[in-house]
Amino acid sequence: MNLLPRQHKSDLRLEAWRRYLLFLGLYLTMVLVSAATLLLPSLFYLQFQIGELEKTRDAGKHTAEYDNMTKGVKVVEAANTSLLAFTAYLKSAPSVTPLLGDLISRMPGEIYITNFSYLRKLDRSGTLKLTGVARHRDYLKAFAARLKESPFVSGEVLPPDAAFRIEDNTPFTLDISLEP
Repeated sequence: MNLLPRQHKSDLRLEAWRRYLLFLGLYLTMVLVSAATLLLPSLFYLQFQIGELEKTRDAGKHTAEYDNMTKGVKVVEAANTSLLAFTAYLKSAPSVTPLLGDLISRMPGEIYITNFSYLRKLDRSGTLKLTGVARHRDYLKAFAARLKESPFVSGEVLPPDAAFRIEDNTPFTLDISLEP
């Protein structure tokens, strides 16, 4: 049982807190001063090292090897840019293989292709030009009709008028418009 008056008890509690906070503040100040004292030599050492490394780097930049290295980097970057552009073009370019496979599957054995050319436009549509000889003009008509059914062909496939003048060994040139 504490017989002290209430005011005196309150003053004693406040004094205890004041002393505790004063001790805590002095303790933290001592820790910070000690840490700063111990870390200052490391700071000075690192600043000296950084200065020396910057001098070494600057000296290395003025050598012939460094110039060769920067030129090599530029060459490699240019090659990478070209390869990326070429790869993008190859990915965007449609393959002609399915078109030629479809053409061969629709071509009768009595037709001989002597030449073909493929032209692709910027809008990705194309033109296939076939030159060859048909044993008979009826085979050429049948081949033109089969080509109209192809999913790759857009528009009409008309044999030239000159093909109807010659009945056997009919030379022809077909201009075929292709889907984009």
